[in-house]
Amino acid sequence: MIQSARIQDCRRILILCPSLSLAGAIVSSCCYREMKKANAQLKIAVVCSAACRDFLKQNAYVDRVYALDGLPKKFSFRLWALALKLRLKKYDVIIEPTELNFWPWRFFQRLVGFSRRLDTSFCEIPFSQKQQPGSAYEQTLLEMLGVENPDKSYDLPVPAGARRQVAQWLEKNNISHYILFYLTDKGQKLPLSLPQLKSLCDALGAFHLPILFLTQSAHTKKITAFLGQNKSVFVQQFVGLGEYFEWVRLSSLVVCGENSAVAVAAGFEKPVCVLSGGKTFWGKAENPKAFSLKNTNFDEESLDNAALTQALKKIREYL
Repeated sequence: MIQSARIQDCRRILILCPSLSLAGAIVSSCCYREMKKANAQLKIAVVCSAACRDFLKQNAYVDRVYALDGLPKKFSFRLWALALKLRLKKYDVIIEPTELNFWPWRFFQRLVGFSRRLDTSFCEIPFSQKQQPGSAYEQTLLEMLGVENPDKSYDLPVPAGARRQVAQWLEKNNISHYILFYLTDKGQKLPLSLPQLKSLCDALGAFHLPILFLTQSAHTKKITAFLGQNKSVFVQQFVGLGEYFEWVRLSSLVVCGENSAVAVAAGFEKPVCVLSGGKTFWGKAENPKAFSLKNTNFDEESLDNAALTQALKKIREYL
């Protein structure tokens, strides 16, 4: 059953989004800000995935965050405890995406008592991970709550400490403009082979900008050893979301293999080149300055010349 509720009539609202990715959370971050603008007294709680926990906790418009390490395959004590905790909060509106149709989650709803409480509006929003994150979710949510003419810009908080850390590093290395490679995929495999990354770096040398690799620990040593001889290449290990956002904000171009960087780049209006290793690609709907390095084979020693030429042509338009 899909219902609507006026945001001005709500005191507490609970949003269930345990399968939302970090990229989706970034795109839909405008929802919390716009809801608070419409009703400053509103208390917003979100049940999210562990990947979104840190991002949502930094959002000044979200009052409580309950994170799940993953969607449960069976009903656990932790899910039971969370359901009882939420039941006591007496939310005016409960909102959840409709793709969660398996029994542990439906039993979770029953335990909280969503369908039995006459004083609670239960709202379902069509949303699936198979869709482009943010393509309709936040629009439907805001319309359902009666928010008119929303500002859909993303909230990307950068703490003062993160700004200071990045500024000090750039000053130490005498860098003002740079190309950022963001390679922190959850898997252990890079989106391109090391020889391919080297050939891409060599091609980007034509723009005379330093190249900064922001990586996870599994990749830092490999990239440093392979590209360490290049004086214009720097490698930094990923620390936290605040610094990550700041690295993107100050960059001239972002090269990445996954979706959260596409969303962050869109928030700061930065051009972004998506490598072949990215599992999905949002395209121009979310970031008009996004383009893809296509037709690459991970097992090859070098990049496809036609694909590289096309990517460099796009980069020249933005740099």
